[in-house]
Amino acid sequence: MTWKMGSIIYAVFFLSLALSLLVTPYVIRLATKLKVMDQPAQRKIHKKPIPRWGGLGIFVAFNVAILLCWFIFPYFRHLVHFSTSKFSMSAQLIGILVGGAILIIIGTIDDKYGLPSSAKLFGQILVVLVLINYGIKISGLVVPFFNFLAFNSILVTQLATVSWFLLFINSVNFSDGLDGLACGIVAISSFTFLAIAVLMWGAQKTLVVQNLKLAAILAAALAGSCIGFLRYNFFPAKIFMGDTGSMFLGYMLAVITTVGTLKTTAVIALFIPLLALGLPLTDITITVWRRWHNKVPLFTSDRQHLHHRLLGKGWTQREVVLLSYVLSGILGIFAILLTIYKGVPH
Repeated sequence: MTWKMGSIIYAVFFLSLALSLLVTPYVIRLATKLKVMDQPAQRKIHKKPIPRWGGLGIFVAFNVAILLCWFIFPYFRHLVHFSTSKFSMSAQLIGILVGGAILIIIGTIDDKYGLPSSAKLFGQILVVLVLINYGIKISGLVVPFFNFLAFNSILVTQLATVSWFLLFINSVNFSDGLDGLACGIVAISSFTFLAIAVLMWGAQKTLVVQNLKLAAILAAALAGSCIGFLRYNFFPAKIFMGDTGSMFLGYMLAVITTVGTLKTTAVIALFIPLLALGLPLTDITITVWRRWHNKVPLFTSDRQHLHHRLLGKGWTQREVVLLSYVLSGILGIFAILLTIYKGVPH
């Protein structure tokens, strides 16, 4: 990693962390004043009303940190202005920020008034279609024994991209059931993707290297925003991220993997992000199977997630969350080792 990229990554991480620490208390006051509160219920863990909208603090910290680094570092501006006849990095970044803003609007409305699951799903699909229009898409995959499989159909490209994003967005959303759980897992996954991007870009073609550098910057900003927010979200939480935050975090992880690892020529490109986010992906797979098998609507809330089962066995919230961090960290290490072993030439 060059000193220029290193400076940007360190700066965007610490800026987003500091901004998240500074902004979140104001979000707590705003949510309390406007009565955007998560009320206690039988299927919920908390015993008193907790402000929602925490995702607004993460969103503001993330975007302002990116914007400040764009003004501070000429090398970042040079990276963003990179383009070819069929590719524009600036268009991609604009698409990422626009898509995130749309998702935040959907989340804030949902946390305040409650939206039907079908409306949220439609909004998520709309956001992904916006991204595709800005050039962020899965146009093919590298898989073992088959090399690169190009998607020659626009419809297949759209289906693959939409499916990937919906998987990540709803995996994080489903895992947001305990104080600090989803936010901490996303922070660990972000560090994992940051490390993978740094390891990968020395072995790729110029276009892929630019994508990996952007993915690394986004991952650092996301990690900083999450860690700052954890100051207020870890047990006992002073604020919940709500769907505003969980959808945005899942969206950004999907963006980082689509822009970064899925564009590499490594044969394990598909499996690295799935392994790094293995815990929530396992949970959503089990949940979908259980609800389908029991003929229960997919987006019905319950207390049958993995973390709820551990609570039922006598674990405390703090113990369940810390165990989840450890498991996510181990999976992240495996993803990094897999990258070193298969993805980087020796």
